[in-house]
Amino acid sequence: MTDDPTNENDPSEVCQMYTPPTPRVIIRDTADHIGLYDPGHDSGSEPKSYRVGCLMIICAVLGLVVLGLTGLNLGITMALLSSVVAFVPAIFYLAIFLWLDRFDPEPPVTLAVAFAWGATVSVLFSGIINDIFLVAVGDSFTQMITAPVIEEGFKGLGVVLITVLFRKDFDSVVDGVVYAGVVALGFATMENIDYYGRSLLEGGVESLAGTFLVRGVLAPFSHVLFTSTTGIGCGIARETHDSNVKFGAPILGLFAAMSLHSIWNTLATLGAKAFFAGYLLFEVPLFIGFIFLVTALVRREGRILRKTLASEVERGLITADQLEIAISVFRRTQWLAAAWGNPRLFNARRKFLRTVAKLGLCLWHRDRARAAQRATGSLLIISQLQAELFSLRDEI
Repeated sequence: MTDDPTNENDPSEVCQMYTPPTPRVIIRDTADHIGLYDPGHDSGSEPKSYRVGCLMIICAVLGLVVLGLTGLNLGITMALLSSVVAFVPAIFYLAIFLWLDRFDPEPPVTLAVAFAWGATVSVLFSGIINDIFLVAVGDSFTQMITAPVIEEGFKGLGVVLITVLFRKDFDSVVDGVVYAGVVALGFATMENIDYYGRSLLEGGVESLAGTFLVRGVLAPFSHVLFTSTTGIGCGIARETHDSNVKFGAPILGLFAAMSLHSIWNTLATLGAKAFFAGYLLFEVPLFIGFIFLVTALVRREGRILRKTLASEVERGLITADQLEIAISVFRRTQWLAAAWGNPRLFNARRKFLRTVAKLGLCLWHRDRARAAQRATGSLLIISQLQAELFSLRDEI
C-alpha cells in the first residue's frame, strides 16, 4: 500500500496559505485506484444510486399501505389523533440523536430513509409474521421469542442496508447508534399509533393517558436501546480491518438486540408488579449505562478529530480556532447562531463544519488502514474534502 502524499509534504514545501491539490498531486493520490474514483472529475454532488432510489420507493409504497391499514383499523379521526400523540414526542427524541451526531451530522435524506424503514418495512412485515405466529404458537411464545427475533431482524436489516448503501456517510460507531436509533424510532412511532388509537377507542382519554405514560414516557427508549446494539455492531464493523470482527460484530449486536427485546417482552407478560420491578432493577440501569456509553463514544469522536485535524492546522488549511469550534458543541452553536439571518453565511458555515468533520474521520480511516496494511475508500475522497474546505474559507 502506498502512502498518501497529501499529508507527506516536505516542510519546506508547505506554504502558509494552503493551496488545493494540483492535477499532479491528484494523479499521485489515486494512481493505485484507477477506475474507482477521480477527485479531479468530481462535481461535488453524490452520484445517484438506483438501489437507494428503489429503497426509497419501497418505503414510500409500504408507507401508504401502513397508513391505509391504520386508517381502516382505527378510523380516520382516531388515526389522526393517535398520530399526533405518537409523532410529537418522536420529534423530541429525534432531536437527541441529532445532538449526539453533532460532529458529523448525517444527511437528512439518509435519516429519513432510516426512519421510513422502521415505520414501514419493519412494522408491516413484522406485524404480518407476528400474527401468523400468534395463531400458530400462542400469545406468550410469540411475545417472548418470535416477536423479538422478527422485529429486531427487520430493524437490523435496515441498519445493515444503510451501512452498505450509504457507506460514504457511515463513519463510526456513533453513526451506527444514530442510524439504528432512528430506525427504531420510526418503528416505535408507528407501533404507538396503533396502541394509542386502540386505547382511545376502548377506554377514552383516560386509557390513552395510561398507555402514553407506559409507552411514551416510561419506555420510549426500549426499541432504541435494543436496535442500537445492532448499530454498535455495524459501527465496529465499519471501523475495523479485522475480517472476523467485521463479520461477527453485527451478528453479535443483532443477537444482543433480540435478547434484550425478549427480556423486555417477558417482563411484560409476568404482570404489572414484575414488569415495574424489572423496569427499575434492570431496564433503567441498562439505559443509564447505554447513555454513558454513547456519551463516551461521542467524546471519543471529538478526540479523533482533534488528533487527525492537527496536521491540517499545521498546513494552514484550517486555523486552530476553527478546529476548536468544530469540536466544541458550545462554540459551534455560537458560531452558527452568529450567522442566523444570513442564509448564505449560515449554510456555508454549516457545510464547513460538516466537511471538517468528514475530513478528520477520513484521515482517521486512512491512518487505521495504513497501520493494518489494508485499503480504505476514505483515502479516495481526502483531496476532494480538502479542496472543498479551501473553497469554503472565503465564504465563512
